[in-house]
Amino acid sequence: MAKTSTTNQITKSNNHLEDNVVSINVGGYHINTDQELLIITFDKVELAANRYQKSVHSRRSWITPFTMLLTLITTLLSSSFKNWILKADQWFILFVFFAIIAFFWLLITIVQRLISPAPYRTLLEGLKNENKTETLE
Repeated sequence: MAKTSTTNQITKSNNHLEDNVVSINVGGYHINTDQELLIITFDKVELAANRYQKSVHSRRSWITPFTMLLTLITTLLSSSFKNWILKADQWFILFVFFAIIAFFWLLITIVQRLISPAPYRTLLEGLKNENKTETLE
């Protein structure tokens, strides 16, 4: 008996949906289900993973020169250098010199980040080896 009442409820709700059905004419359909098969050795996976890791690391390499530059600029703006081992103006010149180096290092890492491909692309290209195609017989 319980099964009958459940079936009746489903039928009633289906009848309710049939009142709101919209008719759509389909002129055709397209099937796009092509698949690519990847056959690869462990060595090749390891090499691709290493390249991927380097790519991910290079995308974060701007952080070190940025924080160094920020620290050096903060020191230059907030410190009054004293004569200790070197004269005060020599300390100032030394900090300006390192700030300039950090600035150019930051520029280089930003340009490298903008030029380098996305890390997942590096991984996929390494796994697929698109410049070398082999066929199975």
